[in-house]
Amino acid sequence: MKEYIKFENIETPEAVNGFRELIEEKKEGRYQTIFLNGKWGSGKTTFLEKASESNKKGRKFIYLKLWETRDERTVIQIAFKELHTFYYWLMKLFVIVCVVISLLLTPAFNMGLSDFLSIIVLKWIIVIIALSVSVAQLFKIKSDNFYLEFFHLLNSEKFFLKMLTYFSKPKVLIIDDFDRVDHKKQLEAYKLFNILHGVLPIVFVGDYDKLIKQEDISFEYLSKIVDRKVELPFLLSSTKIAANISNQLLTFLKTNQKEINQLYDVFIRNVFLQSRFSIREWKRYVEILNDQIYKKGGLDNISLIDLSIIVYLYLFYPLDYQELTSNYDNSYEFNRSRGSTRFNDVSKDSYKFYIKEVLLPSHGYATFPRTFYENAKMYFLDDYVPNLFKNEADEILRDPEKLKGKLLEETMDLDFYYYVQNAQLNKDDDDPILNCIFSTIKSNPNIRIQLIQSILDVFRNKEETEEEKFRLFEEYTNKYYFTVEEKCHFYIKFGYANEYISKQLYQEIMVEIEQLNKNSNYKLEKFKMLFIGTSISIEECQLIINKLTRCLLKNELENLRAFLSDEVDRLIDSPPLTERQSETTIICFQILLSSFLGIVLLKDKKFCDKINQMQNDKAKELVNQLSEVVFLYRQSSVPIDGEEQNDECINLMEGIRILIVKSISN
Repeated sequence: MKEYIKFENIETPEAVNGFRELIEEKKEGRYQTIFLNGKWGSGKTTFLEKASESNKKGRKFIYLKLWETRDERTVIQIAFKELHTFYYWLMKLFVIVCVVISLLLTPAFNMGLSDFLSIIVLKWIIVIIALSVSVAQLFKIKSDNFYLEFFHLLNSEKFFLKMLTYFSKPKVLIIDDFDRVDHKKQLEAYKLFNILHGVLPIVFVGDYDKLIKQEDISFEYLSKIVDRKVELPFLLSSTKIAANISNQLLTFLKTNQKEINQLYDVFIRNVFLQSRFSIREWKRYVEILNDQIYKKGGLDNISLIDLSIIVYLYLFYPLDYQELTSNYDNSYEFNRSRGSTRFNDVSKDSYKFYIKEVLLPSHGYATFPRTFYENAKMYFLDDYVPNLFKNEADEILRDPEKLKGKLLEETMDLDFYYYVQNAQLNKDDDDPILNCIFSTIKSNPNIRIQLIQSILDVFRNKEETEEEKFRLFEEYTNKYYFTVEEKCHFYIKFGYANEYISKQLYQEIMVEIEQLNKNSNYKLEKFKMLFIGTSISIEECQLIINKLTRCLLKNELENLRAFLSDEVDRLIDSPPLTERQSETTIICFQILLSSFLGIVLLKDKKFCDKINQMQNDKAKELVNQLSEVVFLYRQSSVPIDGEEQNDECINLMEGIRILIVKSISN
């Protein structure tokens, strides 16, 4: 498995050498007992291994892991076996031989052994052995006493006794994780340490603060035995490990992304670097992060920012991780509306606040790979949603048949959609992709908008001017024989219609308007393109009014009126542009359609306020156009429900014209 983020073991040679020298040092001819302090998983064992490797005098490090022991032996027996293995097994063998001889001398096992014991001395020795075994069983003499005596003998400075350990390698006794040993074994251990204290180097390993909190007799004993308390070097602290990992994360993001999410940078500073987890926990974090990146298809297919936070929660704050999973609603988006008791309304000094800012942003951005907020399930650990990988998306975009199939899918592939919005395409890819898109639009006019629009935007945004953008689309609409009405439909549907395009297509649209009938296609699109930005002469107004009232159904008129209302809002709120359709003409047609549909704009406060905001010259222009439109409407229109509705429509328009005249005079 590839290591995307590496957990680098920090070397501390100076500290290791200093600790090794402390172990080898004698004070007043006696070795020191040392307490190596550190929390569980903080790197104490690794530090000791480094000290053992650098041990020039070849001392053997003996680890006494009392908390792992599962047998019934006492601490003294375990220690004797580890420190003096040869003599331990020799004693075991001697005891077994004695027991066997004792049994063979009993009547139950009379095998004639006594007949072979003709030598008086040997006979007496065998008898003594048998009696010793019987006495030991009768009084149940504890074997610890024998081991303690042997410790005394082997630790003796007398020459002939010292010869017993002459050929054995010097040792260092390591009592690992002493704070995790149960209280009973701790008390047993002190008997042993009283004998070994000063005879050989002893290193207690554990959390000193945890032992202090026990407030029992074991700590009092320990404080008397320990000569020196040693802390792990600062380089092995949680802060340094977290800094090392975060630097790798940020370096990778800077290398592979244009910029780092500032909210993530804040999370690193205020949460990640402030964490106080052990080396073992941080190592596990890196292992899980690498594992999840690999299983989810690599860094091209997931957001490292989001995944690093999800793994952080999973490992260090499991309840908060469960909170996120419980808010997943089996859709692709995280269900923000349902809320979260652990992440909503959190204070700004809480770590959850910084995590929420990154994972659950108030404003989403279209990115590929998709973020946790856009595709939560992809980021849950060991939950592998079959989504679209980058290499697959590349292949689809460059294969016309596959691209066409993707464009025609009833349900939009959000992964491909986000991929396209962030795609960096080569110039060689432009023509095949655009050919595929426009040929598909031509044969499928009701095709879904979003995906095609996202692809077209990539090409459109490469062009600088409106003229260049128009030329790009005209090249392919002409190539695939789009009619004027189909062009209007394309520009309106995909949101590309603007004043420049309206002006370019104006003459062709007016020709289409002249030929318009009730059965024509895309009638609304033609009128909308007409009103978007090109000046309409009064003569043409007569034709437009005639076609509006004769060819459009009521629901189509309502649709067009709503469109004009939006255009009025846009034009009045925006600064004036050169060669733009005069807003007064659009307002005239809005009034015309509203009156025709029986909508009284005089009761629309928003509309009246906008009329009052018009400058005098524009208001006068509007009055003149309204008068002309009323006249043309009276001549050209064919009312649906007879002359009465026609007269009512004219009266409504006259009322608005009078309102505007009054506002001018005031």
